[in-house]
Amino acid sequence: MAKTKTNPKTKSSMKIALAIFAKTIGFSAVKTRLAESIGIQKAEEFYQLCLNSIEELVLNIQVKYRGLLIPYWAIAENQAIDNPQWQTFNSIWTGNGGLGERLDNVYSQLLKNHDYVMLIGTDSPQLQPEFFNNALEHIIKNRELVIGPCTDGGFYLFGGGIEIDRSIWVNTQYSQSDTMNQLIENLKPQTPHLLPLQQDVDVLEDIYTLSNILENSKISASQTKLRNWIGENIK
Repeated sequence: MAKTKTNPKTKSSMKIALAIFAKTIGFSAVKTRLAESIGIQKAEEFYQLCLNSIEELVLNIQVKYRGLLIPYWAIAENQAIDNPQWQTFNSIWTGNGGLGERLDNVYSQLLKNHDYVMLIGTDSPQLQPEFFNNALEHIIKNRELVIGPCTDGGFYLFGGGIEIDRSIWVNTQYSQSDTMNQLIENLKPQTPHLLPLQQDVDVLEDIYTLSNILENSKISASQTKLRNWIGENIK
């Protein structure tokens, strides 16, 4: 059961950690399901462009919430913590185990030194600042859990300021069509605030959808490079 964490701090003294879960190319295989369709090299190129898009997004958000939002790379490989790829933000190791164990490790570790923790991945490179503004303002104002649902049944963002039992993370089955619903059920009696539905990219068909989203959105420089790469490399 999730446990409420008493927190009397004001916005001016609050600290919110934003952990970006990522893998290091050359240390781990990335976008493996996508690589089955477009090859390992292109899958790695795509993944790097997604990383760049998320990094630029977080840098832009950090400007607005300077002193409040503290970004971290949550790296899958302990030996890659000092890799030049991860110099923009502080880096922490996710620890070993499955995704549930890693989510618990990062969330619980950061909650020790921050009032709130937000967790995101790199599979939704189309995200815009307003999604994070929505999540952050809700956290600051209402002090509640937030979760961003994905079209495949997972979630692209989780945020909270309460202690969560490890069993909740571990007993949730990931990469399932009902992953988010499982997590929400396991969190009861806490009920997360739902953010707007978004897509993530796991397979080739998802890239076509992503391309359409980027074509019809106001996008950053990194997202523009991603859109152009898709146009040049994915037929």
